Amino acid sequence: MRRRALLASLAAGSSLLAGCSSTDPTETAPTDTETAGTDTPTATPSTPAGTPDEVVQLEGNALFGASTIDLGTADRTYALSPMRYRTEDGAEIRMRFDATATADRPARLVASLQNTERYRESVDLDWLPPFGRPSSEPPRDHGEPLMGGGLRDEGSLIFAPTANHDLVDEPPEIERDGDGLWRLAGDIHRWLPETITLDPGEAIRGEYAVV
Repeated sequence: MRRRALLASLAAGSSLLAGCSSTDPTETAPTDTETAGTDTPTATPSTPAGTPDEVVQLEGNALFGASTIDLGTADRTYALSPMRYRTEDGAEIRMRFDATATADRPARLVASLQNTERYRESVDLDWLPPFGRPSSEPPRDHGEPLMGGGLRDEGSLIFAPTANHDLVDEPPEIERDGDGLWRLAGDIHRWLPETITLDPGEAIRGEYAVV
């Protein structure tokens, strides 16, 4: 049976943000109710017109759907949900898988962070996965409390920024181990700044190797 892994780092980050974040109040869970007078529901654009190029384009339901990949280096499937969330101070984070792992490259994730407020805003990145907390929480049973602190465990996944990242000048090295899996070559460091300041509507974009 294929092992299916949820990216705990992002799931944990979203739950930790529950007390200080909010989702779009106009977007709700999908229902089976059909729109009167139409045969096919009208698709909603993932981003409005005029959105900066840095903002990640998403397909499907960003709150209740998932971005998934089947690894080409192991019998594993990774699922990422939600693909979008917002904080109370107006920061919107979008993310999705961009490529799966192969013999030539690790799995890749792309993410964007945009200031959706009408004024200049400083954003604390520490609790905003994947820009903060680069490693996932240690595996735990359902209902058990989070360990916190982004502690690294043998079963943890790591979001290692690549050279295609607006906030990183020297990305960490990635290597493939004897089992054919991609790993971080060194230790985890604070690769990104603790805070960033964005003008109204401004966005940044980052690419990560999932290892």
